[in-house]
Amino acid sequence: MPIQDSYRHFITPWRFLVRHLSRVRGQATLKKYDEPVEVDWVCGAFMMMSRTSYESTKGLDEGYFLYCEDMDLCNRMWLGGYKVVYYPMAEIEYEGTRSARHSWKYALIFFKSLLKYWRKFGITGDK
Repeated sequence: MPIQDSYRHFITPWRFLVRHLSRVRGQATLKKYDEPVEVDWVCGAFMMMSRTSYESTKGLDEGYFLYCEDMDLCNRMWLGGYKVVYYPMAEIEYEGTRSARHSWKYALIFFKSLLKYWRKFGITGDK
């Protein structure tokens, strides 16, 4: 089973373009860490946080149908004074797929979610 990258930088239009062009060229890579490190956001498949931080940031935004809700929550964590930390020593087995990579339907849903995220936070990627 391939190892899924589970953290990212906030998506800006420029990062979106560069990432997808890198995939087409077969060069998409993300730095590997051996120790915990602060990151912009982590994959929502497995997150741990205190109840206090979750409730004070109002939790996951139910306005997203699918995609970007994890990035949204992490951005609100940063804005609320919390840190988002990638912890590489934790491992889970996740059997989900990346449907948006193989389906125009899911790619469109992803892009709609991304537009919602950009309307909410802007396109600069700043915390």
